[in-house]
Amino acid sequence: MDLLKVSIYAAVWSFVALFIAVPLLILIVTGFTGEPVPLLEYLCGGNWGELREGIFQNFSGFYYGELLETRRYRLGVINSLGLAPLAAALLFLLSCALETLTAKIDPVWGRFFRKGRSLPVMLAVSAAVAAAALLWRVILPAELQSGCFMRWLAPGRCWEDRLLQAIGFSPAAVILSVLLAVSLAWCFKYTAMPGKGLLRCLAVLPLALPSFLGALAMKNLWGINGVLTKLSAALEIEPLISAQSVASALIVQVFLYFPLVLLPVGAVWERSSQNLRDTAESFGSSGFFTFLSVDLPIILPGVMAGAVLVFIRSLGDFSALSLLKPIKYPLLILEAYRDLSGSTYWGGACMISTLILLVVAAVLLMQKLALNSDAYGIVTGRSLNLSADRVRVCRLRDWAAWLFSLAALSVPVLFLALTFLVSIAGSWGIELLPSAYTFERYLNIAGELFKSDSPLLNSLLLASAGVCGSVFLALVTVFTSAKGRQWYYQLLDYAVLMPFVIPGTALAIALICDFNGPPLALHLTAALVVCAYILTSAPYAVRTLTASLQQIGRELAEGSLVLGADGLFTKVKIILPLIKSGLGAGIILVFIACVQEVAVTVMICPPEWRPAAVYIFTEIQEGNVFNASAYGILVFLLILIPYVFVLKLNSSAAEIH
Repeated sequence: MDLLKVSIYAAVWSFVALFIAVPLLILIVTGFTGEPVPLLEYLCGGNWGELREGIFQNFSGFYYGELLETRRYRLGVINSLGLAPLAAALLFLLSCALETLTAKIDPVWGRFFRKGRSLPVMLAVSAAVAAAALLWRVILPAELQSGCFMRWLAPGRCWEDRLLQAIGFSPAAVILSVLLAVSLAWCFKYTAMPGKGLLRCLAVLPLALPSFLGALAMKNLWGINGVLTKLSAALEIEPLISAQSVASALIVQVFLYFPLVLLPVGAVWERSSQNLRDTAESFGSSGFFTFLSVDLPIILPGVMAGAVLVFIRSLGDFSALSLLKPIKYPLLILEAYRDLSGSTYWGGACMISTLILLVVAAVLLMQKLALNSDAYGIVTGRSLNLSADRVRVCRLRDWAAWLFSLAALSVPVLFLALTFLVSIAGSWGIELLPSAYTFERYLNIAGELFKSDSPLLNSLLLASAGVCGSVFLALVTVFTSAKGRQWYYQLLDYAVLMPFVIPGTALAIALICDFNGPPLALHLTAALVVCAYILTSAPYAVRTLTASLQQIGRELAEGSLVLGADGLFTKVKIILPLIKSGLGAGIILVFIACVQEVAVTVMICPPEWRPAAVYIFTEIQEGNVFNASAYGILVFLLILIPYVFVLKLNSSAAEIH
């Protein structure tokens, strides 16, 4: 048994080191050397001298210098992150550092720097920077504009370009997602609008929609032959937006990612006490002021948690941005892909990928500092979901909330309905709706299901292998971290969760750097795809299994050990049966994550193992929207059916507890 335990832990730690630690280290080093250092080959051969020579001989900051000198790199940073958010983030981090340094020396200065990272100050700085970026071409005379530093930071000639450079694409997606999610959460909690149950179900539907399906729907809506484009032409009006635009990519991200904010905000709000709000209103506080002074501080931790998830997903959303973003707007994640897929410019691709990792790490650090610096508390831990008699009935407000919620939550449904309509269109020319309908595409897909190059079969096989590896890795990680709170017990947990916050393109570049040559030339093999699935989906299983394990008392395991059973027997015969619901939910979530993964797979999968998600992505790029729509609906059903099963499991568990 001891030998088996040692073998399992050795295999798991070897996998973590080989597929997480070494690739990320090579990624960072390549950003300075310009060529991938065969770190794995040197380590296996023990050639430490050649390793040092290979690193230090070409080591330079040339590629990071290009970040400032090359226009597409510089604009990629500004367009992705925005000047105003960058200024606020730098102010926050600098204030935290100065407060820490001066608090013990002079408390007065510590309090002064603490004010520098307050929300009003950061909003004021952001507003000033955004105004400067938007208005500098309007305010400055033409003869002074050529020498102005804003020409380097916000060079856009039209106000739309400068607006993107001022706010940033990912921060804009976060802001709009938060506004939409908080508004919906308020409607669910404080109104008596009809059909709340159905609307709550629609609110989680976008989580089962991959972003490439949202991009496909936008092309079917606002593309050259899109439904709304044809309707606008029939009415002789200009289309509101274009499918190939920043606005369309932003719409897709907002309406697919807002549940990441809605779920934590709704959970925090449901556990909050109504007494504070009643007290504020009894003293004459208006509804809006009560929201700002009572509700907002309570839900702020949930807002920040969801906002960070939206930011990470938006920053690394390769499929939607690649399909919808115009070429003239560089973005970080796409520039990294362009460097590697076009001219194989290793230095630029790895430099951008490292920068993305640093941005994500800075955002997570800011979230932790913000939560630690203030006290966020809920007056009672009881679930205080307002009953019908406690919700103030206002027919006008309730129907307005219903209309708003229905309009917002119908957008993902519209995406699906239009995709299905395109998938069954027999012929569709200039007319508004198809002139003929057919299910031939679905029959062809079913007939080719068991062929060797079937995308759906590839998805099932690769995802099944990914599920097995992810669940095994998750079980070992959960049982290891459950031993204690010491750092060496938690290290594996942190390492396994790390790929969750790494954008897919950056992770793919790291894997290519590591496995593009001997001793493990796994690039463009199915084995590397499976390993990538394990890396990106194992965190889902870890979180669900951890939640299930925390509900089990230690007495059962301790009693088993006292009676003479070893640790492995206790885990298999006692612990696993008790966490089987969490294990089932974890398996399904891992399967869903594997099926809809694109960013990593599109760069490392061989043509003969192309899964359905990558096949749909390629078909959309080539303009084959009819075939892509049919596959998209099948992939959605492949995701939705197990996703509904997870929701049923969670609701059943909640009723039991």
